[in-house]
Amino acid sequence: MRVVNILGYEFLDFRYYEIVSLIHEKISKKEIFTCLNVNPHILNEADKDENLSKNLNKLSAIFADGIGVYLASRYLYGKYGFEKKITGTDLYPQILSYAEKYEKKVFFFGGGEEASAMLESSLRQKYPKLKISGIIKRETKFTDLTVAKIRSTNSDILFVGLGSPYQEDWLAKFSKQVSVPVQIAMGSGIEFLSGNYKRAPKLFQNLGLEWFYRFLKEPSRLWKRYFIGNPYFIYKIILQKLKN
Repeated sequence: MRVVNILGYEFLDFRYYEIVSLIHEKISKKEIFTCLNVNPHILNEADKDENLSKNLNKLSAIFADGIGVYLASRYLYGKYGFEKKITGTDLYPQILSYAEKYEKKVFFFGGGEEASAMLESSLRQKYPKLKISGIIKRETKFTDLTVAKIRSTNSDILFVGLGSPYQEDWLAKFSKQVSVPVQIAMGSGIEFLSGNYKRAPKLFQNLGLEWFYRFLKEPSRLWKRYFIGNPYFIYKIILQKLKN
């Protein structure tokens, strides 16, 4: 198992097919497995939020998300950094294709009202035979009723799209209670899967500039994340390099 340490967190260096294989294994064994694709923003938030940091360490696995963490690993470890850049946005469709092919039941918890309303029709176009066991929009308060509803479906995979730090907190509190083998925190992934958010054009994806495209779409919300957060992340990575 390939592990890369970024700012004290142990990332699994898996390719997409390896992650899907791991998910299949956990479902087959009915083992609780929680995971998240982590980007620089989440690492920055965890640096100042002790509870989020603890919850990240409680997850069964964390994987890289995007160009920032990939480049950090290469700076820190050279060829022993991450083998390939991966993103959650590219991973989720592969998990859904697997679920459709092997008839696994999938539950979605999160996303705004518009996204949750659009989600099923959007998924049916791409995965017509996918077994969708339920969809619940994002909640402002965690309730036992939601936990009971998810548990009653006997799902195989649960996508939790509440955004950080709420999704990590929810998994820390309820992952065992919902009795779903694979539980994936996915940030705004439901917004993308529903079509409510549009992904960056291929040119931006190939250049590792999806973050910049998102900034152009929502500058007032994201300028601090990228133009203050990114330099801070680089600073922390340089400090880690100096300590190694």
